[in-house]
Amino acid sequence: MRGVRLACFNVAHQRGRFAVTVLGITCATLLMIVQGSLLMSFLHAASKIIDSTDSDLWIAGRGTPCFEFPASLEKRFAEMAHSVPGVEQTSRICTRIVSFRKPDGDEQLVTLIGAESAAGPRFPLPLISRTESAMQPDSLLIDESAEKLLNTTGPLPMQVELNDRRARVVGRISGFSSFLGTPYAFTSYSDAAHFLSLRGPETMFILVKLRTDADLENVKHNLQARLPNTNVWTRGEFSRKAQIY
Repeated sequence: MRGVRLACFNVAHQRGRFAVTVLGITCATLLMIVQGSLLMSFLHAASKIIDSTDSDLWIAGRGTPCFEFPASLEKRFAEMAHSVPGVEQTSRICTRIVSFRKPDGDEQLVTLIGAESAAGPRFPLPLISRTESAMQPDSLLIDESAEKLLNTTGPLPMQVELNDRRARVVGRISGFSSFLGTPYAFTSYSDAAHFLSLRGPETMFILVKLRTDADLENVKHNLQARLPNTNVWTRGEFSRKAQIY
């Protein structure tokens, strides 16, 4: 009771001290909320590309820590993976940081991402239409958050250059801001391979879609046995790995 009386006395007679205490606690609480929100935003951005695919499994080269820093794979691994029982479809994704020449002639580094249409309807790709899987040639999609940095705020399509090759920005997307500081640019897999000068037998990620009756862990085990020099992860596992990295 003595402690309660002392507390009431401080509140009643030392209001300035009490106000400073409340203000300090409030600021500390707000700071924790802001820091928590930033952390959740960074985690979401770190795995956004992975989470946007419809794949059940990802095949990556040994030593790949996250999506943005891949190790190369042999393209033939996609055909080998497709022959494993339970696999319905495979597709490829490649990515690399490249030079982007803006319309005003200045240059900026961007992370170019190329995928095949089987990556899924949520994955941003320059499709001719939503009902077709064909893609516009030499075309890019840019996130709205990078418009000012890349000077692409004008009318579209807009002529630019990637690695000294001509390209066009044909559309804007939202929700795909990069947490590494290099904006994302999305294109088709074939165009990305051209812009990145990939060797014929080279790729970076293989996405695996399973049949509805397939057992995920069993197919994952069989793929790892068939491709021992790769990493085979579920989409959730790779997403968490990217967030931790």
